[in-house]
Amino acid sequence: LSSMDLLVSNEEQVIRSGDAPDDDIAANTRSHFTEADQVCALLGQIEEAKSVAECRPLCEEVMGVLVQYQEQPGLLDPYLARMLAPLVRVLARWVQAAGDINDREPTIHLVCGLIYVMCMVRGFKATVRHLPHEAADLEPALEALEQQDDSSTTWPTRYVLLLWMSMVLLTPFNLQSIDSSSTEVPLLERILRAGQRFLVGTARL
Repeated sequence: LSSMDLLVSNEEQVIRSGDAPDDDIAANTRSHFTEADQVCALLGQIEEAKSVAECRPLCEEVMGVLVQYQEQPGLLDPYLARMLAPLVRVLARWVQAAGDINDREPTIHLVCGLIYVMCMVRGFKATVRHLPHEAADLEPALEALEQQDDSSTTWPTRYVLLLWMSMVLLTPFNLQSIDSSSTEVPLLERILRAGQRFLVGTARL
């Protein structure tokens, strides 16, 4: 397993089991998000991280805090936009960058893993509304998704890209107005193919 997959899997097990860390047994007595400033500072460092080795411990620390709020996820709401902003900037920078997608942002899979954990703790409906939803974001996000392989270690990245696209597609606009025709396949058909690709089974993306 990759470092990102282990990171997400470990935190996901905590969320699903309902077991908080030992030092947070009284998590349900919290009145507010006490670590908000600490977490936001860490997320700023994640945005600037240049390598997986630099990014991973920062993500682990943030995830360790977030899972403590699974019983009171609403306490995160006033800070969701602030927390997601640096991660979204990394995501947007990644999909918009030119060149080989594998040579862009080396920390993208960790960043997407962190967005996934936010979705797990707070719920994807509350989280997705803070993702970009401009029509111009659709085709770059789709291109990034199309270039992803089916590796079992990068499924959170595919999850986040699909979630982002679903948000953009809720915005009313003419698909033809943003279709760059960079391929012979129309944009609408490419979107349908991407959706069908991940509907063939019930396993993770």
